Amino acid sequence: RSKEWAADGVVAFARRARESGLASVVRWGPGERDRAEALVAAGEGALALAPPTSPSSSARLAARAALFVGAD
Repeated sequence: RSKEWAADGVVAFARRARESGLASVVRWGPGERDRAEALVAAGEGALALAPPTSPSSSARLAARAALFVGAD
């Protein structure tokens, strides 16, 4: 978990992105849904929760993004 951003940092980034006209989507994997839902709730409209995704649908989601931010 050392690669994870603090929740307040994620929310601040999403709010700034929204001010620039970018939507932020929280993608999550096995064992991460609770954290993803907590981030979306803390974002108060600045973040959206991605649906469950397979590796291929996750790749399609990332390919459509104007900007991708990840831990790796």
